[in-house]
Amino acid sequence: LLDALADVPLNGAELREVLLGCTAPDAQVSEVRSFGERWRSVREARGDTLYYHRDADGQPWQLVAWVSPGRRDRPLPWRAEFSNRDRSGVPGRVVLYGLGERRFDVQLQLTDIEVNRDLDRAVFELRAPASAVPMSIDDLRRNGPMTVEGRRGQ
Repeated sequence: LLDALADVPLNGAELREVLLGCTAPDAQVSEVRSFGERWRSVREARGDTLYYHRDADGQPWQLVAWVSPGRRDRPLPWRAEFSNRDRSGVPGRVVLYGLGERRFDVQLQLTDIEVNRDLDRAVFELRAPASAVPMSIDDLRRNGPMTVEGRRGQ
């Protein structure tokens, strides 16, 4: 849906990783580099590079940037930057940038973050107004707010 609305080429699993500021636990690491005592870069086997920082020795490493050069299954390169982490370590601000031909700049501000909370089934039920007109993802891509046609209606 984010891809259709704002041209951001992340699937559901990738979007979850980005919003949490945490790569997949089964990611294969191909290279780790140090930049002084406070910075590290981690290159994953899939080609992504993650940049970590910590404020002091003994402090946890925090993901501050993620660069994906694109892959065969998702050829569009992008970068994410993370800041304003809360006590749980979840970033309160995530900025996504398109680095290739498809440019985008999406800033997400997360507030009232609760981790591992039980959710009532009702939060997953869609209640559309009776006047709503069905629209496919392809229709949204063609006519959504980020298209030339969609911007004309503003």
